[in-house]
Amino acid sequence: MRYELLGFTPSTGQWRWSRERAVEAVANYKKYVEEYSSQITLEEYWRKTAESLKFVRRIKNGTGKNGGVQYWIPPSDTTLRSSNWSDIEVSQIKKDYDLPFENPKSIEIISELIRLINSSDKDFTVLDFFAGSATTADAIMRLNAEDGGKRRFVLVQISEQVPEGSVAAQSGFVNLSEISKKRIILAGKRVTNGECHPKWNRDIGFRVLKVDTSNMADVYYSPNEIKQDNLLDAVDNIKPGRDNPEDLLFQVLVDWGVDLSLPIRAETIQGKMVFFVNEEPYDLIACFDTDITEDLVKELAKYKPMRVVFKDNGFASDAVKINVDQIFRRLHPATDVKSI
Repeated sequence: MRYELLGFTPSTGQWRWSRERAVEAVANYKKYVEEYSSQITLEEYWRKTAESLKFVRRIKNGTGKNGGVQYWIPPSDTTLRSSNWSDIEVSQIKKDYDLPFENPKSIEIISELIRLINSSDKDFTVLDFFAGSATTADAIMRLNAEDGGKRRFVLVQISEQVPEGSVAAQSGFVNLSEISKKRIILAGKRVTNGECHPKWNRDIGFRVLKVDTSNMADVYYSPNEIKQDNLLDAVDNIKPGRDNPEDLLFQVLVDWGVDLSLPIRAETIQGKMVFFVNEEPYDLIACFDTDITEDLVKELAKYKPMRVVFKDNGFASDAVKINVDQIFRRLHPATDVKSI
């Protein structure tokens, strides 16, 4: 029971069937591929032939368990999948990327699981709470490139330190999150260099966000409407050392439930940094600089954003803060004007 099959002879263990039976199964699969694979699935072909045939194949690169030789498992009362291969290849990250990560998830298995999701538009988000080497992100980008889908991913990985003296540490990685990010970058480059579906949007971008405490003072906080009764009560709600403009921007995006993956660009207008979220009509325009003038407010109002936000103590004078709401009401009343 240990013989050469499809160019591979096991050095341990043995094949499931006799040589004659295995050779016949190989011939069955070859006939299906050559004559029927473009018309029907393997399961349909199996049913068409009275559910009597067995199939054996070897995957293209011939690596993995048993040299990539695989037996097809037909549907049964005890098999949930309607079509499946046993011994699906265990993915080894070093085959595609030189990254120091042990026991990565199989990209084939992840891809198969994602394909099982019944969505005709292929537009949904996959959440993976154990990012590890970011196999899920890799699989989604490959599938999108393959069929033109718009699937997205959210990966979560605690900042677990790599073992001291490990290959990962010697390679310069401090924690697992860094390995995850590196894999996504390499996977993105790899998938864009191959053949792609003509309708694929070639989106390989991703953002890295860190969960932390609020940037705002430890009191109940939410973006406030600029109202007449608190116009002159400008306060600094931001914690010391937490006034980085990008951090404040994402704080507001989270508070308002704005999609964190929307495109963001920063532009200098009248000497101030202004963030534009999404394309016109903008979901949000934000400026967290100080000395905001009435001229800048009027210029931002011309963009007709859905929302605009400033720092509560960021206005050049009380008069500007008094007028900002009125300016937007006159130029674009649909804008939601708030301050933090």
